[in-house]
Amino acid sequence: MNRILLATGNKFKLAQMQFVSDHHNIGVRVVPARDIFGALAKFDKIGKTPEEVALRGARMIYGKIKRPIITEETFLEVKSLNDFPGIKTIPFVKTKGRKALLAMLAGENNRKAVMKSAVAFINEQGEEKVFSYKINGQIADEEKWIKGPLWVSPEEKDWGGWFNAIFIPDGSKKTLAELTSEQLIQQGYREKTFKKALEAIKKEPEPEI
Repeated sequence: MNRILLATGNKFKLAQMQFVSDHHNIGVRVVPARDIFGALAKFDKIGKTPEEVALRGARMIYGKIKRPIITEETFLEVKSLNDFPGIKTIPFVKTKGRKALLAMLAGENNRKAVMKSAVAFINEQGEEKVFSYKINGQIADEEKWIKGPLWVSPEEKDWGGWFNAIFIPDGSKKTLAELTSEQLIQQGYREKTFKKALEAIKKEPEPEI
């Protein structure tokens, strides 16, 4: 397949996946499913893990449009907060912001956290695949970032890069938002799941989109 439908209303997630495809010369064009199918390409986020959320969403959309589809879900789990925000990761950072999470951790020594990404892919025959990746790390004491695309850092919008600006991977002294988009190809989380999914998609026969 040379094209795939991505179910998202986030054009920057779409750009991020296309960046990964182009960087690795995979040759898959990522198409926004909502531009073609509208509300049929939306799904409710329900599940205890990013894998459950992504797969449930892909099944819901595939059942309506009968076309190959991919979905992606990201969880940030902070250990001292009982794995919060979890499924609320994206709405929390968009409505409350990273500083709200830092305030919740004020005075907390245990700042261990895990960033998780899962991509679900359903092909034309309805066969399912799920690709996962996680990064262990800790929550920084303050926000730090450099200028970069919106999927990397909050340079352009407050919620840009989601929690990248306060997440430090184990073995690093920098937050994910202090890295370039090229560096995140090797050190990011979505970049890993997108690459796995895109390589699997490329092997599929071309459907009619």
